Parts: sequence; C-alpha cells; structure tokens
Amino acid sequence: MGSSSSPPTRARTESVAYSAFRLISRNDARDHDVAGYPPEEDFHQNRDTSMALLAEELVEEWLNRQGYFTIRGVKIGVDEIDILATRFTADRIEYRHLEVQASMRPVSYISRVPKEAQKKGRAANSAKRTKEELEVGVKEWVEKKYKKPRKVQLIKSLAPATWSSELVINNVKSQEEIALIERYGIRIIRLPEILDALKRQRFVVQSAAGADFVDLVNMGAGEIGKQSK
Repeated sequence: MGSSSSPPTRARTESVAYSAFRLISRNDARDHDVAGYPPEEDFHQNRDTSMALLAEELVEEWLNRQGYFTIRGVKIGVDEIDILATRFTADRIEYRHLEVQASMRPVSYISRVPKEAQKKGRAANSAKRTKEELEVGVKEWVEKKYKKPRKVQLIKSLAPATWSSELVINNVKSQEEIALIERYGIRIIRLPEILDALKRQRFVVQSAAGADFVDLVNMGAGEIGKQSK
C-alpha cells in the first residue's frame, strides 16, 4: 500500500497541479461572478503555460525559504528571465539564474528543431530529430535562454559575478537532450524534488509569498494519497 508521506511521483505532481489549477480557476470565476470554471478541454489547451507559471511560483517559494532574494519574470524586450536569485552566507554570496520548463504533459524535447530546418518546413516541435539536429537545437536553446547578450548584460549589471545556470524540469522524455543541456554547465533540478523539499524540510524562512499555493499543493497531495490507499 502506498503512503501519503512517500516522495511525490511524476503522476502525482501532474494530478496535484491539475487540481490546484481547477481550484484557482473556480475561485477566479467566483470573484468575477462567472458561474463554474473552465472546462477540461480549455485547461488542456492552456495547461502548459499555466503549469509553467505555477511552477515558477513554487520554485520562487523554495528559494525564498532558503534565504534567497529573488526577482521573477524579468522582461528584456520580447525576452524574459524566469528567476534570478541571490543569497548572502557567512563566507560568500551566491548568484543563481533559473529557467523553468515544467510542462504537465510528457514532452519529447525542451529545445526546438534548428532554425535552418524550420526554414525548410520542419515543425519547430517535431519529435523526429537526427542527432545533429538535436545537438544544434540544444545549442540554440541554451544561447536563447542563458547567453543572449542583453540577458547577460542585465545580469552582470545587477552583480558582476559568476552566476549559476539552472533549469527546472518536470516531465521530459529525451534523456539525451537533458544530458546535452548539462554539458553546457546547466544544473538540472526536477520539480518533484522541489515539491518534496517544500513539504518535508525545515527552512530558515518558514513561509513567503507563495506559502498559500504550497499549502494548496500539499492539500491536493494529501487527497491523492488518501485516494491511492
């Protein structure tokens, strides 16, 4: 028999996020005097975007509880940096740049098909890629997310120091792609590990701005655990 205190599985993470989104949607509808909440098909159409925003809030709460000061959703023209975080310790200052790619659905790849292949008619999110296409696509994705000159310039203007590059993921099929991303010095963090830490660990800061949402997620996890018994 499964225990509700066991580490969160990928399926549990997805179910909790879905339940949380439905609860939030229902509350939003009530606030705007609209009966009901978005039907499931509407949720499936927009859930990846919603999941990313919810995941960013969870990641920021996880960082804040560890004592990090954060900036989320930094706009640079049409580009955006998901989260910047810094923390002062006894002997050093830590600087972290985190991107969050947390889709609820299993995704084949995080990166896109190379730009040259797209010009020849290939779909950007095609699941069929050669090894060379995957390598080039990952290179382009890393440059876009972490190495764009305007992003680097902004980050360095905040603190002319060495910033880590990190990526939070949830459900990615291609382990080859993840390995390629790691080769660029990017640390991979899995969303279920963050959820587990928020539930189990004691932090310097007990709660921050995202505490209510964390409580909602834990409540959903508890209900799922009861149903699985």
